[in-house]
Amino acid sequence: MTKFRIFISFEKEEAWLREMAQKGWRFTGRGTFLEDYQFEKAEPRDLNIRVDYRYIPADSDFSEYLQLLADSGWNHIYGGNTGAKYFASASGDAEEELFSDNASKAGRYRRQSKNAAICFLIFFPLMLYTFRDLIMTLLRNPGELFRNPSLLWNDVHIIAGLAFLANLVIVGLWLYSAIGSYLEGKKLKAKG
Repeated sequence: MTKFRIFISFEKEEAWLREMAQKGWRFTGRGTFLEDYQFEKAEPRDLNIRVDYRYIPADSDFSEYLQLLADSGWNHIYGGNTGAKYFASASGDAEEELFSDNASKAGRYRRQSKNAAICFLIFFPLMLYTFRDLIMTLLRNPGELFRNPSLLWNDVHIIAGLAFLANLVIVGLWLYSAIGSYLEGKKLKAKG
């Protein structure tokens, strides 16, 4: 089963994954879409799933990272060298934390915010450049589009318009993620 969700708060994401496990849906990973989660039917259980977010460039470092967490009682569920990594507590303790302090928790928000901001800063200008003709047509005479909607269908191809909107949504999600993660991290850091 696939579920689509958007989370800025790691704590809310973890609580939702726990709730899904309690309902008998075992988290197996993320799909190829932006915010889709993959599940398999399983026995309902109170499973403690925690998320870390970091970039680990070397495979050997990633293996060491996984071993360190395994030695600390965490089973790796999903995630590669980059981005989010999902872990389940091997002890079955539903309240166990992956991070022991707020500074470490704030660090994962900082890493996620930085990654989302980089994606936004790279892809937003590329999107503007790619769709510059469409944007300029709309900016030159926006009122004409409302008086004569056939311009959209004749001069500006509908496929380009839909592609622009799809790209705008993706870039918007990166911006939302960057700002939201930054603010969540800032709240945790203020807690000390």
